[in-house]
Amino acid sequence: DRPVISVVKQFTILMQSFLEALDDSTGDVEMSQDDGYVRAIESAFIFCLVWSFGATIVETSGNSDRARFDDFVRRLADFGDVLPEGATLYDYGFDITRNTWYEWKSLTTPLEVPPNTPFSSLLVSTAHTVRTNWLIDVMCSCDAHTLLTGDSGTSKTVVVKNYLQKRLQDGKTNTVTMNFSSRTTANDVHSSIMDVLDKRTKDTVGPPVGKRLLCFVDDLNMPAVDKYGTQQPIALLKLMIGRGGTYDRGRDLNWLQMKDIQYIAAMGHPGGARSAVDPRFVSMFQVFEM
Repeated sequence: DRPVISVVKQFTILMQSFLEALDDSTGDVEMSQDDGYVRAIESAFIFCLVWSFGATIVETSGNSDRARFDDFVRRLADFGDVLPEGATLYDYGFDITRNTWYEWKSLTTPLEVPPNTPFSSLLVSTAHTVRTNWLIDVMCSCDAHTLLTGDSGTSKTVVVKNYLQKRLQDGKTNTVTMNFSSRTTANDVHSSIMDVLDKRTKDTVGPPVGKRLLCFVDDLNMPAVDKYGTQQPIALLKLMIGRGGTYDRGRDLNWLQMKDIQYIAAMGHPGGARSAVDPRFVSMFQVFEM
């Protein structure tokens, strides 16, 4: 269960991205009394409501919870013909600069397969993958950590790896990927992250100056639960994210501040080898159900 405050935070992050885009498009022009401007803000509000309070609703075969939430939002908004019809609001994006709703599938691109590409890394552009890629990009641009949840086969891993590959091309991003399993330890996590960081000052580490590290954690909830009910790798990540640093594993155990690091994680629903994750840890992420 997510604390309501973390859901509100997710809403405000999304809304912030829309307002910044609107400010960039209008400049210093006073638009607050314009009807189109007001409608654009209201539509952006509805979009953010769907992808914050409704972002973790699980959609399964024969389960219409997302459709029920869509109907609830439409009745609550009472916008008349402003909201798109024909599908749920989950199937539409919103461009605040043009005050226009659009289908996610309109942004899909033809499949191009470079020679010698491994089959497991192929990503077919669909409305689902385009939408997820957009949400991850917005979260990263707002310095927010992202968690994708969903059953196996929902392309969580491939979508994130494809996004990281594109980010590497900007020359301002480094990436590191960790695949958790039941054998993963806190020492494994500490070593994987610290090995790709530079020492900036005596007590500060981070990627090379001018760059940002995107750390992808796959199968986040796979580590085994110890006798105290703790998943130690997750406890260490909680320290790194919550306190913004970790202890040097050298002899003196000095505190190290960690700068310019952002986390993207993916996990399946609890069950089998997958355990339920500490809600306090999950509250540090912006969560989206695939």
